[in-house]
Amino acid sequence: MPHRLLRIGYLALLGSLAGLLRAEAPLWSVKPLAQEGVVVARSPNPESIFLGTPSILVLSGNRLVASFDHFGAGVGQLPGSIGRRPHFPPDYNRLQTAVATSDDGGKSWTRRAALPFTHARLFADSGRVYLLGNCGRIMIARSADRGETWSELSALTENDQWAMGASNVLVANGHLYAPMMLRTDLGYRGYFVSTLAPVMFRAPEGANLMDASVWVQSQRQMAFRDLVDETKLDYFGIPFFPVPDRNAAQPLADNPRIVANRIGWHEPYVVQITDPNHQFFDPKRRTLHILARGDVHRSNFGMLSKVVENGEGEMRFDLERTPAGTAMVFVPLPGGNIKFHVLQDPRTGLYWLLSNQVTDSMRRPGTMPESRFGLPLDQRDRLVLHYSKNLMDWVFAGLVAKGATPRESYHYCGMDIDGEDLVILSRTGDANVRQPKAPHRDAHDTNLITFHRVRNFRALVY
Repeated sequence: MPHRLLRIGYLALLGSLAGLLRAEAPLWSVKPLAQEGVVVARSPNPESIFLGTPSILVLSGNRLVASFDHFGAGVGQLPGSIGRRPHFPPDYNRLQTAVATSDDGGKSWTRRAALPFTHARLFADSGRVYLLGNCGRIMIARSADRGETWSELSALTENDQWAMGASNVLVANGHLYAPMMLRTDLGYRGYFVSTLAPVMFRAPEGANLMDASVWVQSQRQMAFRDLVDETKLDYFGIPFFPVPDRNAAQPLADNPRIVANRIGWHEPYVVQITDPNHQFFDPKRRTLHILARGDVHRSNFGMLSKVVENGEGEMRFDLERTPAGTAMVFVPLPGGNIKFHVLQDPRTGLYWLLSNQVTDSMRRPGTMPESRFGLPLDQRDRLVLHYSKNLMDWVFAGLVAKGATPRESYHYCGMDIDGEDLVILSRTGDANVRQPKAPHRDAHDTNLITFHRVRNFRALVY
């Protein structure tokens, strides 16, 4: 009898395995960490008003503060917007940054303010919350009541040549550090990343940050195209598409609706290397590294540079050097070709990277469907999380969220640490894009801002 039961059990196991092998569903699949999000904002007119530039800040007492842009030709319809920015295309000539707060962990949000600038980042100092953005000039606003009411904007620069993204503000050495980009050639016809020069702004902690005089800028402001000779990159496959005109973008031969720009960098983050065993560790703690988006026609590249302070407090921009003495500009960075977010966990020292996963960058542009945005590498439908101990070797931690079509995007995200969780604010395309008449135009011109929470994120380390 026992042998007969054993035989029956064995046959049942074989039958189950055969059934699994015949199943259409995969035996193993990646489950998103935070697919379902809370809608923080929805475009009132998704044909002409788009939402972007999400930034999120965790405060004590369970308070979350979020900021995000309205952009597009229709923003002038909104109360509180301002007029045309100099040197920007007329289709995106209106500005407004909205602020919302949550006191229940992100389950519900209350809109608090609309401020007349764009590309703003949230940060806190000495019990106050700040928004640092631009409208050509770099502008700053302050809240003394945890994001509920806001001051008028104050200008930190006089000229209208600045570009930025909702990146970070780093606290180190008793100061606040904020990386920016300076436009060195306002005549470039196209996306201006080759003309941008990284500039670090620094102010003392606890100072009156609304006062432009407390902010110091780094020196040696060099545009990417003047720093990197593209003709000497022959073994990198960079640039990938030809751009013969130094001053203008180039339509692609097999798909003229898509253009390639001269390669460059944009949307920088500032990080400090704290591991004494790292090749680039500075024992004097006077070196900060800039990790920027790499607009080089290729996926998974970021850009590296550094700012070094001398004894007099002067900050000087430079490229990092390897032990062999070679300059280091391009670094491996998953999703580094699209705006990402990187932060260091103060508890573990690990760096966490939130970015887009690219799966189809080698497609010929002429075969791309109209639902795809930009160059083949500009996929924005997969949001993924990585971690690293050294900013160079990245370990995949998980898929955060994924769209069902190329237009359903989760991108340009901001994040912060909330106890054991990561909280994320995403520039998101509505899932209803599968309907014949899409509520937004493409993966770039998105109509939602959504909130996501990755619980117990440190348990993803392996």
